[in-house]
Amino acid sequence: VCCHQSRTILPNMLVFHHDTYISVLFVAIFLRRTGVTGVAGFKVPTSIRPKAKFNFSLSVSDAYLEQYAALTKKSDIFRMAKKVGKIWGTEPQLQNFPEAKFALGKENDDTPPILELPNFLSPEECKTIRDWAKYAIENGADECDEYLNYRVNQEVDEDGASAEGGALIEEFDVEECILSPENKGGFRIRLDNQLVENMLKKRLLDVLDMPSRDFVFEEGAWIRPTPRSLLIRDQTVVFYAGGDGVPPHVDGKDGTLLVYLSDVPEGVGGRTVFPEDGFAQTPVEGTALLYRSKTELLHYSEAMKDNNEKWIMQLLLDYSHDFQVGDTIVCYRTGDSYVWDGTK
Repeated sequence: VCCHQSRTILPNMLVFHHDTYISVLFVAIFLRRTGVTGVAGFKVPTSIRPKAKFNFSLSVSDAYLEQYAALTKKSDIFRMAKKVGKIWGTEPQLQNFPEAKFALGKENDDTPPILELPNFLSPEECKTIRDWAKYAIENGADECDEYLNYRVNQEVDEDGASAEGGALIEEFDVEECILSPENKGGFRIRLDNQLVENMLKKRLLDVLDMPSRDFVFEEGAWIRPTPRSLLIRDQTVVFYAGGDGVPPHVDGKDGTLLVYLSDVPEGVGGRTVFPEDGFAQTPVEGTALLYRSKTELLHYSEAMKDNNEKWIMQLLLDYSHDFQVGDTIVCYRTGDSYVWDGTK
């Protein structure tokens, strides 16, 4: 048993044997306190023997209990990731995301999971996207016209209120002080494909455990994912000014990556609310939510109050396929074919 050798690397690896690790540490301390240096041929490792006498009452026990709690929390997250893998069809890999947590969903219930990834983008990366979008809007970028945001805006501009938005707000019992038919839907523009790929490809494929796939920007529903493609159905930025929000809806895709590009103070609206699941997320710059909202996880955006504003980036993803190992797959863009060997 060499659990003590894991002492320096345990925080950086998947931890499944932390109980054994902590037990060995406490046994070693007990043996040292009682003057025993070895039992049945097992030597207490020098690296964990105290070099001087100390007060055992709080200093050591608190430190190791704190470490034990941290390791237990990390193990809980990895166990939850395995459960999520069965729901999403791919198990999220969180080794490179030390602050990751499941903001919604538990190991022992059926609540649809939402993975929260703090600092998914840096402040500098968020500013880069905001600046790109501001410049595009100021220079006449077209509003994406195939989304609920656009339809709501058109109806508010023409009639002073959105009939579609009002029906959704009424159906799902959203209080009008939070979101009303008179609220516009924000201004959505399409992001540059190359900017998205350069900034997001590696980290998104890492967390989705799809290291061999490529980004394919394709909205056509007749194009389906393959073992080598992650379809980006939508890559947009939405700017919400005061009075803007989005009525309840689902996204209809295998996955949604929602990244907050700006902070929103508490109490000024702008939260992403999942009313059927009792969860609301306050925007924090750089934080991403990753979730599956095919028919589940209905959500809406609270209207921004006063002169406050919000910036978000959204990617809608399709990745599920029915190919089997050994199938011949033809690329619709190039006509090239390959036999799938099971590589992720």
